Amino acid sequence: MSAASTTVVMSPPRTLARDIGFTEGPIWTGTHVVATSITRGLLYRMTLDGGDAVAVAETGGGPNGLAHDPATGTVWIAQNGRVHMPARAGVPDRTPGLQTWPGTGPVRTRLEVPGSAPNDCVVGPDGRLWFTDPSGDPHEGEPREGSVCAFDPATGEVEVLWRTDGYPNGLAFGVDPGRLFLAETRHARVVELEHTGGRLRATGRAVTLPSGYPDGMAVAADGHLLVAGTTSGALEVVDPELRPAGTIDLGAGSMPTNVCFAGAGLDQVVVTLARGGRVVALESDLRGLPARGGLREGRSS
Repeated sequence: MSAASTTVVMSPPRTLARDIGFTEGPIWTGTHVVATSITRGLLYRMTLDGGDAVAVAETGGGPNGLAHDPATGTVWIAQNGRVHMPARAGVPDRTPGLQTWPGTGPVRTRLEVPGSAPNDCVVGPDGRLWFTDPSGDPHEGEPREGSVCAFDPATGEVEVLWRTDGYPNGLAFGVDPGRLFLAETRHARVVELEHTGGRLRATGRAVTLPSGYPDGMAVAADGHLLVAGTTSGALEVVDPELRPAGTIDLGAGSMPTNVCFAGAGLDQVVVTLARGGRVVALESDLRGLPARGGLREGRSS
C-alpha cells in the first residue's frame, strides 16, 4: 500500500508470529527478529520467513523494549516489572531495571531500579544504554513525571538526562547522532531533543500524530521516522522535517507497540501488534539506519 502524500511505499503485512502474548520489542540481530512477550515474560526469536517463532529465553516480569548491540551480539531488555499488567501464574516476578541476553543461555540482570518501569531502550552514541522510565498511566489520572536515562555498563552508573510529564515511551537516535527522538505518549507527539556536551535540550521541533498515540519508533537512513500508533492501529510515517507524511493501516484495534527495520538490506519493516500477539513484516522502499554498537563494558554484576 502507498501512504498518502508521501513517496513511502510498503507491501501488505505478512505474519511472522501470532498468539505469543502482548508483544513488544522488536529488534533485528542480523539473522533473526527477536521480540518480547510482556505477559509471558519471554523472548521469542523468529525468521523473516515466518511460522517459526520460538521462545528462547525467560526474562520473568514484563520485558518491554529491546536494543541490540551488534558489536557484541548482546540483546538489552527494558524490564518494566509488569507495572501495568497483573501478575500471571508461572511468570516469576522481576524488579524493574535492565537485563541482557547474549543470544544463548539465561538472561542476566544488569540494573535494578525498584519503583520504576523501564519502557524502551537504545544503544547511544556515547557508549551508554539509553532508556525511558515513564510513571503513571499514559492516558488516565494526573500526569506524572517520567525520565530519559542513560546507563553506563562499565561503571553501573545511571544518569537522568531529561524529565517530562508526557509519559516518555519510545526513543531513537537520528541519522545525526546528536538528535534524539522521544515519544511523549500522553501528549500524542514525538519531540526532538539535541544531545550535546553530555546534556539534552529541546530543539523546539515536534510532530503530533494525526491519530492515536506514539509508542516505539524506528529511524530510516534518509531521516524518515516510523512511529507505532497504539490506538490508531497504524504505523505513522514522519518525514525528516518532522511533518506527518502518511499512514500505514495495520487494522483497527491491532495496537501496534513497536517497530524496527530488518533483513539483509534493512528494507523490511517489522511491527509488533499486541492484539492477537502478532509480529508482522512489510517490505518497504525505505532502508533502515544500521544499529549502533559498542557499549562500554567492564563492570560485572
